This record gives sequence, structure tokens and C-alpha cells, in this order.
Amino acid sequence: MGGEPDRFGLSVEDFHDFCAGMRPFTMTTLSTHDTKRSEDVRARLQVLSELPGEWAEAVRGWSQQVSFDPHLDYLAWQTLMAAWPISAERFTDYLLKAAREAKTATSWIAQDHAYEEGLRAFAAKAVELPIGDFTALVDRHAVVNSLGQKLVQLMMPGVPDVYQGNERTDFSLVDPDNRRPVSFPCAPNSAWDEAKLQVTTQALRLRRRLGPEAPYEPMAAEGEAAEHAIAFGRGRAVAVATRLPVRLAARGGWGATSLTLPPGSWRDLLTGGLYSGRTPGTPAQPPPRRTPGET
Repeated sequence: MGGEPDRFGLSVEDFHDFCAGMRPFTMTTLSTHDTKRSEDVRARLQVLSELPGEWAEAVRGWSQQVSFDPHLDYLAWQTLMAAWPISAERFTDYLLKAAREAKTATSWIAQDHAYEEGLRAFAAKAVELPIGDFTALVDRHAVVNSLGQKLVQLMMPGVPDVYQGNERTDFSLVDPDNRRPVSFPCAPNSAWDEAKLQVTTQALRLRRRLGPEAPYEPMAAEGEAAEHAIAFGRGRAVAVATRLPVRLAARGGWGATSLTLPPGSWRDLLTGGLYSGRTPGTPAQPPPRRTPGET
């Protein structure tokens, strides 16, 4: 909600420039009550840009078994994979809202009942396919995106807003999920939950010590996998997150990659998403920590 699809993305350098210019009391968030796809749904979708061949093959296979409307089907497959597991009722409600708002075949004012019955039948058949097999492949890398983006959100300048339940994994869709009863688990249900909760609690506790006006200091990793690290300092703390996890896993992990801490006092080091494509909860080796001032 509120995104700019005409702007494809930012380089790490542009991201650092943006953060350096942020006001200290700007709100930062990854999910809100009106987010079309919650942060962990998007963490899964981000992986698809690194697996275009595998994704295309999966969609072709599913479409050969179930198809409905070429204007809607691709949105449906993305949503089904990224919000998995999802009931037929919940999936249908999401697609009905999307179809009515797209107005290509039906709308809120002029509903095409035959079209909408076809959509319901499509949704019921689609959820019976083994979509979860592909989601499991994606999740090996989506957890990296999830933890990395959470750490960046919590440690960058601004005041972080952790929307209800998003200290753990959340695979919500704006409709019908923002109208469901509030019921968040009291304890983590998965290794991904545990890792995200740990990143959230550690980052928020550290932020409380730093204060909102802690200076932002861009940092650069060095070595063969340096392009995969997003690193910056906030006061006495250093945050390191991972980008492009599929490519990182394909090259065998971090290898001879290092991060040099600048001269000065000892710093707290927080890492998020340094998993290199492993099963959620099984950490890989982050860029080696060096003594301040070492090269």
C-alpha cells in the first residue's frame, strides 16, 4: 500500500544516502493494518526474482492443471505460494476483492456472478495442488530476507513500528485478514519465529540504549561476497543484513568476506538474515568480525 511500482529499487549506496538524510523521528514500518501483503509474504515473493526459471516452471505446471482468467491467474499463483498455507475460503475472499477492484471482468458495483462463481471454483481447486513444496524451497531463502529487512527497519534512523504480531512470522493479506479476530500466539511456532523474535528483541533493546538521534554511519564489507552485505553503524552499534540470498548460497556462502569496524570504542554487532540459504534456524558464518581499526 502506498508503494511506487515505477521505481524498481535502490542500490546499497542510494539506500545509505536516504538513511543519512532521514529525520530521527520518522516512522519506519514493514507492515500496517492496510498492507496488501504482509512483510513475510513479501519476503517470500522477493525470492522469486532470484529463481525466475524455477518459478516459471512451477507456474506452468500448476496452470496446466488449473486455470481460469489470464488477468488474474498469475496474481493468484503468487499469492497462493507466498501466503501458504491458506484455506480455500480465505484465498477466495482475497481474489474476489482483487478482481472487483481490478474491474477487468467484475466490480463492486457491477458484479458478474458467473465470473465470480468460476473464480470460487478456481480457488477451491488451486489450494489442493502441492504449492507448499515450492514454498518450502522458497523459505530457505525467504527467512534471510525476513530477518534482514526486520533488522534494517529496527536499526535504521527513525522510530520503528512493529505492527501487531510481526515480531514473529506473519503471512497476512489485507483482505480478509484485517477483519479477523485478534489472536496472536504467545510463543514461537517455528525456528523462523524464534529467529525473528530474537532479532526484534535484541535490536529494540539496543536501540533503547542508543537513542533516536544516534548517528548513521554507512559501512562496506570487503571480499568475494561483499555485495551481499548491508552494513551500517548507529552510535556504538553495527547492524549487518544480507541481500540476494539465493545468489549468496549458490556461490557457497560468505567465504573470504570481512567487515572492518572503524577505530573507536568497542561496538555491539547485530546480524540479521545471515543464513546463506540454509534451513531456518541454522545460522551460517557471518562476515568475520575484526578488531576496530583493523583492515
